Parts: sequence; C-alpha cells; structure tokens
Amino acid sequence: MIYSYTQINQYLACPRRYRHRYLDGWQEKDTRSAMLFGRAFERALAAFFLRQDAAAALFQEWKLYQDQKLEYSHGDTWDRMLEQGIQLLDRFCQEDRVRIRQPRRNLQIKFVRRLSGQNDFVAYVDAIGRLDDRGCLLEWKNFQPLSGRTRRIISSRPAAGLLFLDHWNLRSRPGGFRAQAPRRDPIPAHHYHG
Repeated sequence: MIYSYTQINQYLACPRRYRHRYLDGWQEKDTRSAMLFGRAFERALAAFFLRQDAAAALFQEWKLYQDQKLEYSHGDTWDRMLEQGIQLLDRFCQEDRVRIRQPRRNLQIKFVRRLSGQNDFVAYVDAIGRLDDRGCLLEWKNFQPLSGRTRRIISSRPAAGLLFLDHWNLRSRPGGFRAQAPRRDPIPAHHYHG
C-alpha cells in the first residue's frame, strides 16, 4: 500500500471520506477556485523554468475552469484571479531570485520511502533549486489570510500571493543531496517572498 501526507491527513479528518476516495476509488470534483488556480500556477512556473511562455501556460491551464461553477472567496472571480496570476508571474520573473537547474529533473520530484513489506510512503516536492543563491527544497504556496506569525510576516511585505518555503538546506554529496533539518530559531521574514 502507498501512504502519503495527504492520505494520512484525510484519514485523520474523516475516515469514511478516506475509505471512499482511497479504498473505493471515488473521485471528488474539486470546485475550490484557490486549489485549481494553485495547480494552474504551478504549471505556469514549470513552463517558466522550461523557458516557455509562463503567462500563456497559466491562461491555458486556468481557461479549463472558466465556464465551471467554482467556489470563489474574498470577492474573487475567474478574470480577477487570472489578472493577479499574471501580475505575480511578472513579479516572480523580475525579482529573479529562484534558479532551478535541469528543470525536467528538479520540478515536481517524487520521493518514495519503503516503510515495511509492501508499504511505501510517497511525498512530492515542488522543486529543488536555489533561492537567493542558497540550495534548498522549494514549495510554491499561494496563500490566503493566515493566522499567527505567518500573517505578520506576510503583511509586513508587499502583498503578492506567493511564498517560497525553504526550510530545508541542501548539502551536496556524491550521488545526490542530503537534507539538513531546519534551525529551531524562528525563520526571519526575508526567507519568505511576499
């Protein structure tokens, strides 16, 4: 059996929903605009690192949902989210803080760890690359209002809608990378892109 963070999280939230999705094979149709837009934006970022037209990729991916009945929050609309996404891509390109070598290999990386017997744990990382010339694992997150410390960090920076989470430093070694656990002290605001 294959386990993932998402599966475990869904089981803890609702065992019946877990059974329907993972054991019975039911597929839920996602109507949350933020979730679907996040997937479209990830594909646009991949296009950017593959030296393709990121704005066109965002439009093509997001257009798939234009006529669907989606759940929007905070007064968003399909057009408004597209406009914000293009502005965010433009800012991402202008700031030029992230480097990903070999994007076909270092984007959407699947990690599998054998637990026991026929059981595996699977996790995905959005990218392995460099943020401000530091090797790190990168996670793309489009955010909505958050609570606590993260909200204060985000609100102290110009609003843009994308965080780089780079909590794991990478040290190269023969044959690959070794992840080093994050420091225990609070992560400074400059580690976030906002």
